[in-house]
Amino acid sequence: MRQEARENYRKTAFVLAQSAKEKGVRSVMFTGASPGAGVTTSAVIVAEQVQTLEGLKTLLVDLNCRRPGVAKRLHLDASKTFEDFAESRYPLSECIQKLDNGLSVLPARKNST
Repeated sequence: MRQEARENYRKTAFVLAQSAKEKGVRSVMFTGASPGAGVTTSAVIVAEQVQTLEGLKTLLVDLNCRRPGVAKRLHLDASKTFEDFAESRYPLSECIQKLDNGLSVLPARKNST
């Protein structure tokens, strides 16, 4: 990753962390207009940086059922997902995975249709 992009992600994480601390912001959504826009990459990097650099407890939730990418990018098991929780198959605590860096992740399951 280029140094400029890395610095922009760090700045974004810092601004989000400051908003959380000063204004009580509790959630942020990343969205894109088309596949391949970099939403998963941006969300993962910023979430990791908010967690590790800013020290805020962070849960990254992948709600992209068409092209979920968070579990793959982070090499996670996607056998218990947001959809499993939403459909009452598993409790939330069993669907969230905690990474070594402290980041918590709730992966999505690829839609079979």
